[in-house]
Amino acid sequence: MKTVQVPLKDNGYNIYIDNDLHETITSFFANSNFSRTALVVSDSNVDKLYAAQTLTALKKAGFAPQLTSIPAGEKSKSFSVAQELYTTVIQAGL
Repeated sequence: MKTVQVPLKDNGYNIYIDNDLHETITSFFANSNFSRTALVVSDSNVDKLYAAQTLTALKKAGFAPQLTSIPAGEKSKSFSVAQELYTTVIQAGL
């Protein structure tokens, strides 16, 4: 898995990139200090290809994943879609 660090002044973060991530995601999360509750955010194109496999893998590994899918495309890069995602996160108790 490749890690790209985003070095922000206060809240830097990592982006993880890998092929077949839906197959390795469970070990990644199991070896991290994350909650067992997960929100999987996907666009409608990726959702069709990988969402079911990813959710199944997470469930088998003891996670409680929830999927939210947003429409693919530039129009989804908006404050209204971000607001919907924040609402979903709050409702999921994350």
